[in-house]
Amino acid sequence: ASGLPLFGLTAQPTANNGNFVYQDHEDDGLTWRVTARYALSDDASLYANYARGRRPDVLSVSAPSVPLGAPNFEVIEAETVDSYEVGAKAALMDGRLRLDGAVFHYAYENFQTTEQVGTAFVTVNAGEARAYGFEGQAFYGITPDFDLFATYGYNHSRFESGARDGNRFRLSPDHMASIGALWRLPMAGGAVEIQPTYTWQSKVFFDDDNDRPELQTGNFVPDLIVDEFQDSYGLLNLRVRYAPDMGNWGVEAFGENLLDEEYIKDAGNTGDALGMPTFIAGRPAAYGGVFKLELWGSTDETGSPQASGPFRRGRHDRLRHHALCNAGRTGRLPARRGQRRSRHPLSGVLGARHPRRSGGGGRGPYIGGRPRCRL
Repeated sequence: ASGLPLFGLTAQPTANNGNFVYQDHEDDGLTWRVTARYALSDDASLYANYARGRRPDVLSVSAPSVPLGAPNFEVIEAETVDSYEVGAKAALMDGRLRLDGAVFHYAYENFQTTEQVGTAFVTVNAGEARAYGFEGQAFYGITPDFDLFATYGYNHSRFESGARDGNRFRLSPDHMASIGALWRLPMAGGAVEIQPTYTWQSKVFFDDDNDRPELQTGNFVPDLIVDEFQDSYGLLNLRVRYAPDMGNWGVEAFGENLLDEEYIKDAGNTGDALGMPTFIAGRPAAYGGVFKLELWGSTDETGSPQASGPFRRGRHDRLRHHALCNAGRTGRLPARRGQRRSRHPLSGVLGARHPRRSGGGGRGPYIGGRPRCRL
């Protein structure tokens, strides 16, 4: 029996019934970023960015096409993206109203994506792609204790060559929006903060092939049904926290997806190649509480304890900032397979830290970048 080849349904063994085969590849490249800013006044400015991002060459390997054959190695060219962004920021009404808007354009060469061969995912060169759009956010402090914030993002991300020509980027909705409020109710010893948020996004696909049957003929069981996508949906979240003036503790109650919206957050995956795609449901309505304790406080110059704690009054402005910043993460670029959008622990607003953007703040394989929030 040991002399029989290790035949597989979706892959074949290498020589001598499973030898290890090695291959090396070296790669280097240059990236850069140029930024300009012009201050119209103390409360308004314009800015422009140009950056070159790069994903390195990929040494892609696939199993032998015949039993006891040699594995197939292929060098996938480095992906590059030229990103352009022009925007404006303004603080009006003594800072109570803050506006932020930007337009962007990304041009990709040698866009690297994955293709399913049998049950394996192999990196391939999808050619040219382009993304452009707008994102904006607004914050309005109606009173010292009541704020409103809103965001909107438009992102047209499409492949422009090859078999995927016209397809959308995976996990990249054309439209995203959010709206929320932060209401602070002073009371003895601190304050209660109430923060409702509502986020909405348009249709998304979960793979760059957009579940098109003609692009899945390499599956062990071809997928002939287009069902791996999520139509538009919205989520309502609520957080209520007590923020003491003094002390090193804080409490918070939260509710997520209060309307119990049914949606999926992923579909397809390896089981798709076997005719059994996986559909991962989004989180249903959920409720809970948080107790936070700071073990090390701070003192002033006299040695007296200062207001501390996770939800202290002194952090109110920063909580406002976090709420707006994370609501404004419109997610203009797609995540790789297995990478998901992040969720800020305080705001409860869907965010997006996608590694494909060239200005990704150091996250992901691209070099360089800036923080996602610009307030």
